[in-house]
Amino acid sequence: AVAENGCGRALPDCLIAAPRADRVGIVGRTIAGMLSDAARRDDIARRERVLRSIANWRPDARDPTLPLLSIVISTYNRGRFVEENVRWLLRILPEVRGDVRLAVLDNASTDDTLERLAKFGDNTRLTVISNPVNLGMLGNLRACSVLVQARHVWITGDDDFITPAGLSDVGDGVIAPPEVPVVFLNFGVYRRRALADNDRAQRLSAEHIPLAAKPVPSGLYPVKRICEQHDNFFTAFYPIVFRSDLLAACFDYPFDGKPFVNLVESVPTTKMILEAYADTDAYWCARIGTVGNIANSWSRHLPRWHAVLMPQVFQLARRVGVDPVRLHQWARLHIELFREAEAAASGAALDIEPAELDVAHQVFQQPLVLA
Repeated sequence: AVAENGCGRALPDCLIAAPRADRVGIVGRTIAGMLSDAARRDDIARRERVLRSIANWRPDARDPTLPLLSIVISTYNRGRFVEENVRWLLRILPEVRGDVRLAVLDNASTDDTLERLAKFGDNTRLTVISNPVNLGMLGNLRACSVLVQARHVWITGDDDFITPAGLSDVGDGVIAPPEVPVVFLNFGVYRRRALADNDRAQRLSAEHIPLAAKPVPSGLYPVKRICEQHDNFFTAFYPIVFRSDLLAACFDYPFDGKPFVNLVESVPTTKMILEAYADTDAYWCARIGTVGNIANSWSRHLPRWHAVLMPQVFQLARRVGVDPVRLHQWARLHIELFREAEAAASGAALDIEPAELDVAHQVFQQPLVLA
């Protein structure tokens, strides 16, 4: 298998002995699979190095008229949040060097969202687009992903607030080197079901809880190293700035399946980034670049999130080479979060089949017993 895959890495130092002869084949297939994954990662990293060298060699090939960055806000029925978000961004955008565009994509809101956004109609930096029908949460992100108005695109939620430090750091990451595929930001979280009269972006940013409390310094790192910084594993889209071609590919799904049934229907960002770019260098911004609202609209799915989906994320991360010690650390956290979410469900049906917990049992190394 080493010879066939062209993989120069040695076999594992030790293996657990198979107590039965029929399990030897399982061990062999597992080793072959590991080698195949390693060879695939090496090939992806090699191709990315070639593409980046081409980008450096032909800087004149980039469209000089294309802005460096476009921020796209996805919104639905949160008029007060999106109004405050646009007000805040239009205030801090002039402080950033370069041409940065701002767009809002409204997912056919039925509240006063469009009336509130009409207040900013004379600002040339802002474009407001409204879908004729509701496309669903991921469907609207897909629509956001094809609004290519710049070389790099930053999709954010209506209740996720970008910080001035985040804008500055993203600019540094996009400009040097300019062909960087993805910029990842350290971020914080806050909780609001609705905005109070005195809630402003500055206040919400100030009360955040950081996800990576001791991050590595800003700079270029392999994606799998950035993945180790906190337990989110790229499941949140708002601290990720994509090169526009990769963003369109990331959300290139119909999203017509059952919500939260698999990684595609819940976290396509994680699926693409870890499967295709784990060994590729990306830019990491260590300062808090954005703050996200954890009082989300899908809290009823939290037990499934922690017991079914996050174990699949951990399994994928382990397969692509994320540090297993850090993985175990974050997995222990999600066991506790599952128990909290299960208790908050107050005996309601969890929509989890027992067979769906097989991956969780492997990742958490202990059985999960549904109440």
